[in-house]
Amino acid sequence: MFKIHFLVLMFLIFPVPEASESKKELVMQVLRLTMNRDDISLQKKDLSDRIIGNLRKANSLVLKDLLEWEKDPDRIQKREQIFHRLEEKSYQKLKAKLEEELDLFRLLSLTAAKLYYREFEEDELEVLIQFYSSKAGRKALSIAPRVHESISGALSEEVIPLASEIAKKTQNELIHQFMEEVSGL
Repeated sequence: MFKIHFLVLMFLIFPVPEASESKKELVMQVLRLTMNRDDISLQKKDLSDRIIGNLRKANSLVLKDLLEWEKDPDRIQKREQIFHRLEEKSYQKLKAKLEEELDLFRLLSLTAAKLYYREFEEDELEVLIQFYSSKAGRKALSIAPRVHESISGALSEEVIPLASEIAKKTQNELIHQFMEEVSGL
């Protein structure tokens, strides 16, 4: 039910003046058949995991830089422990922020709607609906996650910069918290 309401809302927000009401309805039917929220959620989790993996690599360099001036092994160990504790908290916060702020389903739905409007006539949309309702169409949809991986690559111009900005802010908070906690050591 949420998906249908979202799609209706999407058409209110995303005006397509040249599209007739019947064409809008056909595009909505195609999207209902082809957009799988669970598959997109898996893609979003994979994206989040990749971002955090890259951030872990970067943070190891940040920690090295932060401890470069420290010579006392005990202080180094204590500061590393603090950094890693704060780092894990920052990753949890990053995951939550990505979940909250990165609406991959909406972005992909809007992108797909624009494509269907631009590339298909009403009679072609009807053929797509028939196809996606058939056994072969359902099979094509079952391999859709692999297709969506390709789409995600094309969307990286929008998704990666937003996610990277969120990650950068989280990393800066980590560094600030670390510096506050170790300043009294």
